[in-house]
Amino acid sequence: MLEPIRRYKLRGISLREPFSGLSHLFSMITYSIFFPILLLEDNSGQAVAKIIYGLSLIFAFLASAAYHLVDSKLYLTNYLRRIDHSSIYLLIAGTYTPICNYFFTGFYQKELLVIIWVISTIGVLLSLTTLNKPRWLTTSIFLSMGWLSCLAFEQMINNMPRSAFFWLLAGGLLFTLGTIVYVTKKPNPLPGFIGFHEIWHLFVIAGSVCHFVVVFYYIV
Repeated sequence: MLEPIRRYKLRGISLREPFSGLSHLFSMITYSIFFPILLLEDNSGQAVAKIIYGLSLIFAFLASAAYHLVDSKLYLTNYLRRIDHSSIYLLIAGTYTPICNYFFTGFYQKELLVIIWVISTIGVLLSLTTLNKPRWLTTSIFLSMGWLSCLAFEQMINNMPRSAFFWLLAGGLLFTLGTIVYVTKKPNPLPGFIGFHEIWHLFVIAGSVCHFVVVFYYIV
């Protein structure tokens, strides 16, 4: 089901959920600025993988900002929601791409990445064709995709700088904690302004920052 629509007026402009939408719009703009700058400094040979990651990251925050800001007819809101959920699958697979290519070898470099992209593609198709999926189902798929990386735990420990591993782990934990908030709808301190949904988005921003650090600071 769609979240209750909470409309706000900002200088005559009607916004659905300004806190979530504007915070993700700001994140999208920030990543759009830093992504090309850091890409130009890349000497890792992973430019293509980083481009895939960067575009998926920017698209995810753009899709989220559009969905949460645009106050329009229900059919458009539903359409934007489909795109928003689809972008999450793409972001997960996009994040895997440079990490698998740079830090992993063998099965975890190739086959694991293919598996993630196959799941992502199926998830995108389901998101675009079905709307009212149970909250627990979509979040379970998101978390399962993310924590599949644990299959490569030994290579993470052996191939990644210790600090890079902890940034990666921190991002995963932040996304997981945020998902728990999203599913349980707790805490919900100021419903309609800064409730569980907005807290979830703050966790998403924090988790994305951690993984951005891994890709652009350690894959060089």
